[in-house]
Amino acid sequence: MGTVPQRLQRLLDRPGPLGDLLGRLEARTGVRRLYLATGATGAPGTPPPHRASGLCGGAGDWDRAGRE
Repeated sequence: MGTVPQRLQRLLDRPGPLGDLLGRLEARTGVRRLYLATGATGAPGTPPPHRASGLCGGAGDWDRAGRE
């Protein structure tokens, strides 16, 4: 059956819309299609930088504490 990365690689190597798109991107960029696919699925879950400060609360306020 194979490990999860091996099964995912076989899925991405299959002919079809996804495999064809990833193949073109791989040929153009030189980045393996496995990395392209995992990066594309992880990127939507990453908050934009301007929202990150709201999520971190007062993480950047540590240096202001002594100045007040």
